[in-house]
Amino acid sequence: MKASNNRPAKATEKSLEHDRLYEATFELAPEAMALIDIDRALVVKGNARARQLLQAEKGSDWPEPPLYSLFPKFQPDGSLSRSHVARVFETALDGRTQILSCWLKDLTGRIFPSEVRLVKLPVSGRELLQATIRDVSEQYREETLRSGENKILASISSPTPLADVLDQINQLVEEVVARSISSIVLVSEDGGYMIHGSAPYLPDEYNQVVDGTAVGPAVGSCGTAIFRRERVVVTDIRSDPLWADYQELAELARVRACWSTPVIAADGRVLASFAVYFREPKSPTADELALLDRLGHLVRIAIERVRSAEALQRSVTLYEATFEQAGVGISHLSTDGRWLHSNQKMREITGFDDAELLAKHIQEITHSDDTPALLDALATLARKPQTRYHAEIRCYKKTGETVWVNLALTPISSLDGQSAHYICVMEDISEQHRLSEQLSYQASHDAVTGLINRYEFENRLRKILQNASAAPNQAALCYLDLDQFKLVNDTVGHIAGDELLRQLSRELTQIIPGSATLARLGGDEFGVILRDYPLNEAVELAEQLRETVAEFRFNWDSKNFRLGASIGVVAISEPEFTSVTDVLRAADAACYTAKDQGRNRVCVYRSDDSDIFQRHGEMEWVQRLTRALDHNLFVLEAQPIVTTDQPSGDPHHYELLIRLRDGNDLIPPGAFLPAAERYAMSPHIDRWVLNNALNWLERYPHAIPLSGFMTINLSGVTVGDPRFHDFLRDAMRERIQLARKICFEITETAAISNLAIATQLIDALRKLGCSFALDDFGSGLSSFGYLKTLPVDYLKIDGLFVKDIGDDPLDRAIVRSINEIGHVMGKKTIAEFVESAEILNHLQQIGVDYAQGYHTGRPKPLIQLAPAEHRNR
Repeated sequence: MKASNNRPAKATEKSLEHDRLYEATFELAPEAMALIDIDRALVVKGNARARQLLQAEKGSDWPEPPLYSLFPKFQPDGSLSRSHVARVFETALDGRTQILSCWLKDLTGRIFPSEVRLVKLPVSGRELLQATIRDVSEQYREETLRSGENKILASISSPTPLADVLDQINQLVEEVVARSISSIVLVSEDGGYMIHGSAPYLPDEYNQVVDGTAVGPAVGSCGTAIFRRERVVVTDIRSDPLWADYQELAELARVRACWSTPVIAADGRVLASFAVYFREPKSPTADELALLDRLGHLVRIAIERVRSAEALQRSVTLYEATFEQAGVGISHLSTDGRWLHSNQKMREITGFDDAELLAKHIQEITHSDDTPALLDALATLARKPQTRYHAEIRCYKKTGETVWVNLALTPISSLDGQSAHYICVMEDISEQHRLSEQLSYQASHDAVTGLINRYEFENRLRKILQNASAAPNQAALCYLDLDQFKLVNDTVGHIAGDELLRQLSRELTQIIPGSATLARLGGDEFGVILRDYPLNEAVELAEQLRETVAEFRFNWDSKNFRLGASIGVVAISEPEFTSVTDVLRAADAACYTAKDQGRNRVCVYRSDDSDIFQRHGEMEWVQRLTRALDHNLFVLEAQPIVTTDQPSGDPHHYELLIRLRDGNDLIPPGAFLPAAERYAMSPHIDRWVLNNALNWLERYPHAIPLSGFMTINLSGVTVGDPRFHDFLRDAMRERIQLARKICFEITETAAISNLAIATQLIDALRKLGCSFALDDFGSGLSSFGYLKTLPVDYLKIDGLFVKDIGDDPLDRAIVRSINEIGHVMGKKTIAEFVESAEILNHLQQIGVDYAQGYHTGRPKPLIQLAPAEHRNR
C-alpha cells in the first residue's frame, strides 16, 4: 500500500524533471527557437538565440510579439504573408512537421529570408507549435551569386561581346551588394588613361568625363587605384582629397562613397578598375571586400579573353577548370547532333552518364513536339556556321521525366570556316517555367476570389466583339456593383471584406452557366459575359444574381451583414458597340442608373433611356480626353518650389501642372482628372506628360540647373500598372542623362494601396537617378508606418494643414510632426498651399525645407522657363 501511495508523487516528480530538462534544452539550443500559441496568435516564448535573431531587447521579459507582426505584409512572390503561412500552421497542427520557407521581420523592422521548422507540442488543451528558425540570408545571397556567376561563365565561354559580359557583372554586383551602383573602367594598352567600360546606372555625362581621363595619384577612386595598383576605399567623397577636383562630377552622379579595386592580369598589367558607388557615405565590411574580389576575378577573366592571345589561352585553361563545376549544363555536340563530351551539370540535367550520352543523338532526349524545330536548327547551323540557336524546349531525363531547359547551340568553326562541332549550353528552367505559368495565372486571375480579373475579362470580351463582327450572335454582359460593401470594410476591416468577396464569389459561381464568364473587375465590382444569350434571358439571370446577393448573409466577429447589388445589363451584339470601352461604358452607365434609381435592382441599357443618356453625358470626358491626346491639346505649366531659407532666390525646382486647352481657355486638372482616373485614362495622360517633359528638358538642358529637378505627378492607376512601369523604366534608360532632373510625385493613397508594387517602381527608377516625392502626405495620418518601407526622397505636406497653419495650433502641430519625422528618416519636406508671408514665416520657424504656393510663385507656361533667346524658336 505504501509503494502504491508514492506512485503519483514519483510520476509528478518525473514530469517536473522532464519539464526542467525541456526548458534547459530549449534555452541552450544552438538554434533560434520559439513557442507559438496559435489560439492567441502570439509568440509566447523565445530562447537566447531567438532574442538575438529577432532583435528582442536584452535584459527584459520576452515581449510576446503578435505572431503575424513577425512577417512582412507580402512575400517576395507578391502573396500575402498571412495566407501564405496560415496553411502551413494548420498542417503542422495536424501533427505533421513542416518546413516553411519565407521572409520574416524582426522587432526592428528588418526583413530577412528564413527557414522555419514547425513541430506541434503535445500539450493538452493548447495549440502550441515549436518553431526552429534559421536566417538564410547568406544562403540566399550565395545562391543569387552562384547563379549569376554561372550565367556569366556561360557568356564568357561563348562569343559574347565584352561590353555585354561587363554589363552582366555590374548587374550581379548590384543584386548582391545592397544599394550599390557598379562600374568597370578599362585601362588603355599603355596604362596611361581610363576607358569607359560599363556603368549602366551612372549618368552618361559622368561616363563621358571618365572616358579618356589620365590616371594619377589623386584622380578619384578609380584613377588612383589604377595608379597605386591597390584597392582605394573612399567612404565619404565630399571630404576625401582624392575627389577634390571631381566634387561637381560626384554631385552630378549623386554618389557619396566609392570603393575601387584594380583588376590586375597574370602578367602584372592593370587591366581595369572595378568600383562600387553608394548614395550615402559607407565603409566596407570584410565580407563585402571578399565578395568584390570574387567578382573582380570574373572581370579579369572577361577582359583577358579579349585583350590578347596569351590571355585568351589562360581563359581557355580556366574554362577547362570550371567546365565540370559550371552551374549550367555544357556539352560538345558533333555537327550531326551526337553528344561528344558533357560536364557534371549536363549529366545531372539529363540523368545519363557520359558513356550513355555518347551513345545518343540529341533528338533521342528531345520531346517529340520540339524535335522538328531542333533538327531544322541543326541543319541551319551546318550551312551557316556564323549563326546561333537558342530556344526553350522540353527534354526527357533517363527516368522518363520531362524537364524544361533553356538550350543554346553555338557552332565552333574549323580553320576552313566550316562547323567543326557545337557548344551546347543547357539550363534546367523547369522551376522558372512553373513559376512563369503561375505568374501567368496570377496575371489573369484575381488574387482574392480566384475569378478572372479585369484584364482577362476585357480580352475575352474583345474576342466576342471581333467574332460578332464576322458572325453576329446574341450575347450579353452583366455589370454588378455591390451596395453597402464599403460598410463591411469600414466596420470590420479589409480582411473581412476580402473574405466576404470570396464567399460571395462561390455563391455567384453556382448560378453562372458553364458557358459564361464571371470576373471580379476590381473593388466590389463583378462582370458576367453570357455567350449565346438573348437579352431577356440575360435579364432573368441578372435578377437571380441580384436575389442571391440580397439573400446572402455574411457573419464576422459576431456581426451580421447583408448586401444588395445594382446590375447593368447590355446586349453586346448591338451594332453601336464597336469596342470593349463602348460596352463597358454602357454597362457602367446602366449599373449606376440602377444605383440612382434606388439600388438593389437591375437596369437594362437602352440608348434612348433618358437616365442612361445623362450618365453617358458624364462619360463624355473620356472622348474629350482621347481627342486631347490625339490632337495634343494639353498644356504644361510649371510652379516654383523654393527653399524656405532663401524664398526670393532663383528657384531650382518646379512642379509640372497639366491644363486642357479649350479654345482660348485653360481647363484646370480638377475638372478632368477624376474622369481620367475612373476610366483608366490616367496612364495615357501620364505618358504624354513624361514624354513632353523629357523632350523639353532635352531641348533646353540648362533651363533646370544640375542641382534642380522637375516633379511629375503619377496617378494611382499608373502606380498600380506594371505595363506602365516598363514604359517608365525604358523612357528613363533611353535618356538617362535627364533622370536626375526628374522627381516623380505619387499620392499617399496610391502608394499605400499598391505598397509592394510602388516600392518596386521607386527602387527601379531611383537606381536610374530619379527621385520621388510622396504627395498629399498626412491626409490620413496613417502613413508613418508605411513610410519606413517607402524609399522616397521628399514629403509634400498636404496643403489642407498648411493653409491654416497661422490660425490653427493643431494644424501647426501636425506640420511640425510630419517635418520632424521626415527629417529623422532622412527625407526633405515640401509644404504646399503657401499663400501668404505669414504661412511662410511659420514654415521657416518649423524648419520645413521647401515651400510651394501662390505667395512663393504662381504657375506659368513651361516655355517661360527656357532661356529668353530660345523662347520664340
